[in-house]
Amino acid sequence: MKFFTRIFIVVFVVLGFARSTFAATTPSLGTAATYGILASTYTNIVAGTVNGDVGYTTPPVAPPTINGTTVTPKPPQAGIDQDAALANLNSQPCDFSFAVATDFSLLPQPLTPGVYCVTAAASIGAGGITLNGAGTYVFRITGTLNTVANSIITLAGGADACDIFWTPTVTTLGADSIFKGTVIDNAGITVGNNVTWEGRALNFATTITTNNDTITVPTCSVPSGTGTLHVIKNVINLGGGTAVASDFIISVHTSTGVFAWSGLWLWTPGTSYLLSSGVYTVTEISNTSYTTTFSLLLGNCLNFAISSGDDKTCTVLNTYIVPTPTPSGWWGWWSSLLIDSCPNWDYSTSYYDWICWLLPVATTQSIHIVKIANRLTPFPYGGGDVIYTYAVTNPSNTAISDVVVTDDKCSPVTSVGGDVNSDNLLDVDEVWTYTCSDAISVTTRNIATVVGEENGVTVFDTDFANVVVELSVSDTPFVPKLPKTWLMGISTWKLALLGGIFLIFSFSFVVALRKRDI
Repeated sequence: MKFFTRIFIVVFVVLGFARSTFAATTPSLGTAATYGILASTYTNIVAGTVNGDVGYTTPPVAPPTINGTTVTPKPPQAGIDQDAALANLNSQPCDFSFAVATDFSLLPQPLTPGVYCVTAAASIGAGGITLNGAGTYVFRITGTLNTVANSIITLAGGADACDIFWTPTVTTLGADSIFKGTVIDNAGITVGNNVTWEGRALNFATTITTNNDTITVPTCSVPSGTGTLHVIKNVINLGGGTAVASDFIISVHTSTGVFAWSGLWLWTPGTSYLLSSGVYTVTEISNTSYTTTFSLLLGNCLNFAISSGDDKTCTVLNTYIVPTPTPSGWWGWWSSLLIDSCPNWDYSTSYYDWICWLLPVATTQSIHIVKIANRLTPFPYGGGDVIYTYAVTNPSNTAISDVVVTDDKCSPVTSVGGDVNSDNLLDVDEVWTYTCSDAISVTTRNIATVVGEENGVTVFDTDFANVVVELSVSDTPFVPKLPKTWLMGISTWKLALLGGIFLIFSFSFVVALRKRDI
């Protein structure tokens, strides 16, 4: 039976070689590229060396020698980038397909670049394998991957560990073996004793176990004529929003409108991709419940150039649009006529003064704050306690230090969290939150300000929140007298309604005068 299985595999591969186009491409690993070990739980039995970064949440009792940076807890962005690379690999068409368990060492050697799809378990036997030729090698395996003790992966003819990828479910490398390439396996990676591995063990979700092994992250150059674009997605749901990043569809277009990447299934917000030199624009399908802000350092995400070696970031921020509170009560209809009908950024001190002071909207924004009150409906007369929540994000390319949030009518403003890596820097993929509590008795508009330092330059942003307190029966809303421009702020339909009432009154008055004259 084993003989016939070998014959089947050989025939299948030979036929596959004849019709393949070898179109495999190397995906960007983004921030995950520097990690030799990226795990939720990292277990190391004894000694060993990792030449590269190590990230985990649960640490090993006996860590190896780490010639790189240790990041704990594991960085969320690296996990996002890892999964985006996996999605990219899984979307590439198969060059060679195997429907049975496959020992790669039994295939005709050497293996050439391409996508090898195995819908079963895979292994590397004692004979090892040779990868020959410059290009990308993708081993997409739906089952487990096992290498036997002392097995060797040999590279020849320009094959490079930077361009070799393995995507099984559960990986076990045999003792004293030599392995090449990046393994992305969220089901578990176990490395036997004294393994020499040039590549990466990426398992953001579960456990990686090593034992006196040497793992070296390969030095990979960016292909000539290409640059890197990072797309960071932040969604702020203060005030009742429920959307998540995957609810928004992002696309990247060339200057001629051709899709470079499109859709969350391929272009995952928060990930990094290699683009050929050219001019690009990042777009997003609008959501009427959210505002959308695009920001790229020294500009926005419209018609920006990517040149060879560039590393740029486009941040897309979606902020929930909180419904405006409307007073009720017997005077609610009349008072609603008096409420300012201003665009965003009304900076005036009263909610009823019919004056709109608009802050200028900067074309380049390096820090952003959103403020919301937990009271979205009017308080009854007398007011009550309100909690303000502030969300601060960084839409630029570089981290921001010395971040301070203040409020002109509420203090103290207290930090809640958001500094994922605890470095006291507002990174581009973080959302820092703050709160402040206050008791109010009258309708109040207060303004929050965030200030920080970016590359030696002070950056700031502001936002306001309105909390309405209904008037008592004895209170009379302020109505300015002519010739002041008291009509500004009243919406068109309300003006029409008032005009209609005036016309009816005038007509009735004229009719009454005529009857009296008769």
